[in-house]
Amino acid sequence: MDETSSTVHAKHDIPIPLKISAILIIIMSIIGFLFFAMTSLYQFYDTQFFKDINVKNSLYPNLNTYVIIQSILHIGMLISALLILKLKKSGLYLLLTIFIALLTSELFFENNLNLVHLIVGISFSFMIVVFYKRLG
Repeated sequence: MDETSSTVHAKHDIPIPLKISAILIIIMSIIGFLFFAMTSLYQFYDTQFFKDINVKNSLYPNLNTYVIIQSILHIGMLISALLILKLKKSGLYLLLTIFIALLTSELFFENNLNLVHLIVGISFSFMIVVFYKRLG
């Protein structure tokens, strides 16, 4: 009976780098979602916002679409991190898909690719892939 309980307990141990990566992804996705949700509310209630953005950025025609897509992608990233904490392989697949979608939306809407996003995304993905066998 002791062997069974120790085997079951070992299955639920989450490696520290995997746990840290998932928690950082959760924090980043919550902050990103709150930012884009507040931006959406702000642009809805302030008509001057569109005029200010039009002067500073070329996103004006697609700004609302961009904000909605980013909010949805950050919610998806939150879900994938929670699945990774539960040691589900679907969390890894969802995270990689959303990471690619975030980079694609950045290229499509902003016409540039931020090197910091690449480094952070690849490092998180690498840490999670290292522990792929532990995911259920």
